[in-house]
Amino acid sequence: MSEITGLPVAETGSVDAARFEVEIAHSYHPVVMRGLAADWPAVRAARISNRAIGDHIIKFDGGRSADVMVAQDQVRGRFFYNDDLSGFNFERAKAPIPTLVEQLIALQDVPGAPAIYAGAAAAGEFLPGWAEANVLPLPTPNAVPRVWIGNESRVSTHYDVSSNVAVVVAGSRRFCLFPPSRGRTCMSARST
Repeated sequence: MSEITGLPVAETGSVDAARFEVEIAHSYHPVVMRGLAADWPAVRAARISNRAIGDHIIKFDGGRSADVMVAQDQVRGRFFYNDDLSGFNFERAKAPIPTLVEQLIALQDVPGAPAIYAGAAAAGEFLPGWAEANVLPLPTPNAVPRVWIGNESRVSTHYDVSSNVAVVVAGSRRFCLFPPSRGRTCMSARST
């Protein structure tokens, strides 16, 4: 079982396409598939250093500026509304992927650094070749591979309309799932 608070979440090692299709894809229950992307060049780079994964990302740069959110230290990475609910507690900007990566690397050991992230950027548009170099070995027809690049952040509760396969390439990520009928489940994922 995964590091979980609340309800149990199934966990398995890496799965092949056939097993995914039969056992996981249509079950509509969360499953942790450890090691699924362990052989990705991106994961290998992340094991070396933040600089190595940064360089790996930059080599796929498609020249487009991504939507970036920036929240100051006092909100502790929680992207949300401001105190009086008149707006947000973060700023939006546009930045080329190499600029974003370099800024994140520069801030990695800076106390009080802002939380910065670009989320849901379509890999084919922003990092052409990424999905072909880091192949998800599962049948996900019609799915658009997307990337999230950032430092420590917390995103508010939301509903994803489509099913997701989340791959943690570097660092860690915590998911809190709220099934409609049973309460809340939280699980943590770390890069392999």
